[in-house]
Formats: sequence, structure tokens, C-alpha cells
Amino acid sequence: MPLDMTSLLNNRLTAFKSLTSAEAAAIYSQLRTYESDYDKAQSTLRTIASAWILAAIGAVGLVIQSEAGGANKLDPFVAASLRQALLLIAALGLSSLWFLDLRVYQRLLHAVFSLGCHLELANDNLLPIRSRAYLLNYDITYRLGWFYRAPLLVLLCAAIVSLYHSIFGLHQTVLALSNCSVPAPAPASEWVLPLLIAAFHVFFFVRLRRQSDDWPSLDPLLPADLVEARKAMQQATSASTP
Repeated sequence: MPLDMTSLLNNRLTAFKSLTSAEAAAIYSQLRTYESDYDKAQSTLRTIASAWILAAIGAVGLVIQSEAGGANKLDPFVAASLRQALLLIAALGLSSLWFLDLRVYQRLLHAVFSLGCHLELANDNLLPIRSRAYLLNYDITYRLGWFYRAPLLVLLCAAIVSLYHSIFGLHQTVLALSNCSVPAPAPASEWVLPLLIAAFHVFFFVRLRRQSDDWPSLDPLLPADLVEARKAMQQATSASTP
């Protein structure tokens, strides 16, 4: 027989209501330990993500510098392919960190946070700290995702600009526009591979963007009364906004 977690939680909450203030506070305070661990793990992931972005920018900058000239001048085909590959690798690595952050540790954090909300509503001796925080801030999972979503969008834009540069050349485009003419494309052999890499980059971004919109949020784990209170506050705020 499968375990019915909803019934189990309700039974435990019923028993929790009868606990004394000291006993309830002792159990309730233990949740902060788990939340602290998940917060630290997420903070570490976001630090790694920041370092990863800076490393990717530095690597692309080195390729551009080597392409411009010097003793180790790169072939245009090699430079164009390297730029696209580095931007794609940066996006893949950043999306992996995003998945670990919001699909693993954020879900674990949600489980503990929602349990704290259940306990607060079950026992009148507990201050509704988590419930109040939720009502004031709602579910911030989607907004947290912009920490990763915005850099991924920048990397995609950089990949498109890099592809354009491989085909037409930014300097040549400026000269052509100044002469009211259309820039001539480079030989196809120089930009076919960068085009394929950029196409995969666009496909990967669009797919990830759509999937991230469907990632589970906090609301299904919370008490129904609390979610309804949040919706009522949102409606009241919307109605009072001119």
C-alpha cells in the first residue's frame, strides 16, 4: 500500500497542536538548520555561476584579441568557431548550475519552508514568521531564476552578434553602411560551423526557457488557506492600484 503523505502530515499536525509552547518551539526551530544548509549550498552555486560567467567572458576576450593580431593570430574560421563554442559551453555550464540551484536545492528549501508554514498555522504559540514572509513576498522562485536567465540571454545575444561578425564582419558592415551599400558575406567555409553551433545555442536556450516556466513552485506545498490569503492580498493590491 502506497504511503499517503497528505494523511500522514495531517495526523502529525493534529498531534503537534497539543504540544506545549516549549515543545512546539523546539521542533519548529530545528527547521532553520536545514534551511541554513540549503541557503549555503545555493549561495555557493551562485558564486560559482558568477565566476563561470567571468571566466567565459575572459576566454572569449582572449579569442577576440588573438583574432585581431599579434604573434599568435588565429585563423578567422578557428576564431569564429572558438567564439561560438565558448559561448555555448558557458551557457551549458550556467544552465547546469541553474538546474542544481532551483530544481534541487530550492525544492528542498521549499519542502522545509512549507513545513514551517504548516506548523505555524497548526499551533497558536508559534509566531507566523514564514507565513508572513510568504504573504509579503509571494513565491519568488521565478524572480530568482533571473539570476541565471539574464546571463543566458546575454550569452545568446553575444552568440548572434559573433555569428554576424563571422559572416559579414562588424567593421566591414560599418564601412558598407557608411557607403550606403550592403556588406558582402565572407566565404561560407568560414562560417558554416559557427552557424551550426549558434543554431544549437538558440535551440537550447528556447527549450530551456520554456521548461523553466513549468518548474514547480512553492504554492502546491503550502497550506491551502495561506495560498488563498495570498491571492486575496494580490487582488486587493491590484484593485487599489490606479
